[in-house]
Amino acid sequence: MMYRFKSRDFIVVTVAFVLVVSAVLPLVSSSRAVSAASTGSSCTSANTFNEVIGGGTPNTFKPPGARVAASSVTFGLTQIKVGPETMVNGTVYYFDSIANSVTSNANYTQWTYHINPDRYWSNGQQITAQDFLNTYTSSYALSPSADVANLRLEITSVVAVNSSTVVFNLNQSDAQFEVELNNNQEVPPQPPSVIAQGIDSLEFTGAVTDGPFVQQNYTVGSTQAVLVRNPYFSPLPGICEIIMSYAASTSDIPTLMISGQYDFAPVDNVAVSGILADNSALKAELIPGISDLMLGYDIQTYPYNMTAFRQALAYSIDENDIVVTAYGGLGVTAYNSEGTVPPSSGWYSPNQEAYSYNLTKAVSLLHSIGFTGGTNGATLKYPNGTAVALTEYTSNGNTGAILAGQIIATDLSGIGMSINDITSPTNTITGYVNANTPGILAAMFVQWNAAQTPGIAYNDAEAGWVQGYDSITGVLPYWLPPGEPTNEFNSNVSALKATDNPTLEKQYVDNTQALDADYLPIIMLCYPSYGYIYNSAAFTFPDFLSLQQATPSMTAFAMIQPAGASSTTAASSSLSPTSSIATTSSSITSSVPTTTSIATTSTIPTTTTSQAVTTSSSSSSSISFNASYFLLIATAVIVLLAVSLGFVFVRKRSSIA
Repeated sequence: MMYRFKSRDFIVVTVAFVLVVSAVLPLVSSSRAVSAASTGSSCTSANTFNEVIGGGTPNTFKPPGARVAASSVTFGLTQIKVGPETMVNGTVYYFDSIANSVTSNANYTQWTYHINPDRYWSNGQQITAQDFLNTYTSSYALSPSADVANLRLEITSVVAVNSSTVVFNLNQSDAQFEVELNNNQEVPPQPPSVIAQGIDSLEFTGAVTDGPFVQQNYTVGSTQAVLVRNPYFSPLPGICEIIMSYAASTSDIPTLMISGQYDFAPVDNVAVSGILADNSALKAELIPGISDLMLGYDIQTYPYNMTAFRQALAYSIDENDIVVTAYGGLGVTAYNSEGTVPPSSGWYSPNQEAYSYNLTKAVSLLHSIGFTGGTNGATLKYPNGTAVALTEYTSNGNTGAILAGQIIATDLSGIGMSINDITSPTNTITGYVNANTPGILAAMFVQWNAAQTPGIAYNDAEAGWVQGYDSITGVLPYWLPPGEPTNEFNSNVSALKATDNPTLEKQYVDNTQALDADYLPIIMLCYPSYGYIYNSAAFTFPDFLSLQQATPSMTAFAMIQPAGASSTTAASSSLSPTSSIATTSSSITSSVPTTTSIATTSTIPTTTTSQAVTTSSSSSSSISFNASYFLLIATAVIVLLAVSLGFVFVRKRSSIA
């Protein structure tokens, strides 16, 4: 006997269908597709990337407090910046930024950031204006420990116009705000789970992030960290997993790379030719004169508080020897660029004090401030008759710096100084400084920095201790004691902040270079080239050199592919340059709510101003119907049919009975 469906049967089947679809649909539409986004559990040796970096193990993965290269390099692979990047040649790129457009009003008191709709956190949640509001508060990114640019003194409110648009209101005109926020701000926007850990967290626990890779739980002191690719980063990284190894020193890198165990490493210039000769699969990328080597000191401590003494040091050091011996000839001296801007930058000015290796000039300067001796290496004495004996600390993280420290000690003995050259791990030296160990502020520090940012006017105009931010000594209270040089310097920086006119910018940057070169808040020893060695047999690499960066962009890193693999979709288009940052008044005034007012207080409020933020659903771009989704849908249909047939069978049996 044939069974006929009744109305209540259709109701039951419909309910079953709704229940099945409700269970399956969230799996399909909650976030972007991750079918191709394998994590560490499914990685193979072919798509596992082995990187090694010298300088010791990380002390943190968050920039505030980071004191070793391992910290910044690992953190950098997991983060993108809030705004665009400016290359050495002045080209502006948005491929590594959360925003895809940054605009200002006519007098630079309001800056609007438009969030790229393709930017997601590694947990699949879209980055929204609320993340900006959560981050830029006085307890997080605008706290004294994180806000090295002192933007908290300018920002009066941060307003969400909608879910993808944020406005920063300032209490003064600042034409360089975008650069300051992007390049001098220690903390880019973070998700709620990271902010909940506090600004001082070490971030060793595998935090949610927005970069191409996600760091897994790291054990303090371990010589390895594991990073898996972020399935929501665009373009999807070709590398499945990074095994990041931390060597004690860059001097260990050549042996490790030649062995074939590793695929990528920053390398000492002096070792490049030897490495390439011993392993034909290894290739090098060198960016000329973009890193820096400096001699730092506390300019408030005698004898460094005397300009003539600092100038005598500059004349006593053979920078040519440092370039040739310590960096294999791959670099340029800083005799004509003590203004802290390398000659490779378009902002470099030749109109500054020029130095040279001139021991006679050095001794003459010292005698002018009451020192005696020093001629032909005779013991140099302070005005009170005490022999000059100084300590020099050098981090063991960079072979070039170690060799330079030895050269400096020998050179200064040529004017009668006794130099105790101590090579120690960066963390050890930092501990001495933080603990104010007796005598530490009377020492000198030889420091190598990998990543200069020449090409950005505001950064190039910073005082020496900011431009060459010394990761050992940190930021000193002020670059010179209060007085005319400081006032003149600050007036030029203030004028620079008030304009984006290239001619005026160049004038102000030229002036600050001249002041740096005259007064030497630090001594630039040379600008070495910065190099990478990579394994071309195992992976295909993009042209880092064409990006004109001291460190590879995160998009470039995502484009690295296992040998023989096809390129990541849309990777090439992601690297195309964009026009310079637009500056318009209409784009701000038309979008900012009329109720928004700019406070006159000089500090950022503890609670950030927020307009109602509406979460807009992504359209087709947030759903990718691939094989995984069809499997889910097919499963839903099969379950539905099974439930329906079972229901019919039961009803039929009951009706027969």
